[in-house]
Amino acid sequence: MNTIFANSVAGEFAAGDLTRFANGALNARHRLVQPAGSARTVALCGANDLPLGVAQDDAEDAGAPINVTLLGSANRTLCAVAAANIAEGDLLVPAADGTVRKLPTASGTYHVIGRALQAASAGQPVGFDPCFPQARTV
Repeated sequence: MNTIFANSVAGEFAAGDLTRFANGALNARHRLVQPAGSARTVALCGANDLPLGVAQDDAEDAGAPINVTLLGSANRTLCAVAAANIAEGDLLVPAADGTVRKLPTASGTYHVIGRALQAASAGQPVGFDPCFPQARTV
């Protein structure tokens, strides 16, 4: 059996996971992250940002390694933190501080990251079937 690490330098990542480094202290577990500008660093994703993936760890300080599951490469369902009430079947988009919300009905362009597999209230984890972030204009 071969051992594969998330930070493989060969360009292949086990099950769509890779190691990135926090740009500061992050309460990031189960939150969307985005590239932070410098090499291999991430920050929490905002409502209008294009997410890279879901952080599987918290970071105590800048430079701490965290595991990130890529949205377009995950071979499993993922968990994120709900920003507001979500119903099973809702399409999910980024919200503030790396949380997720259902696709709004207000006019705008949003990045759909998957479909909720269960209902959740604000602050609760919500399981979802991920997809590569897709721009959706409402």
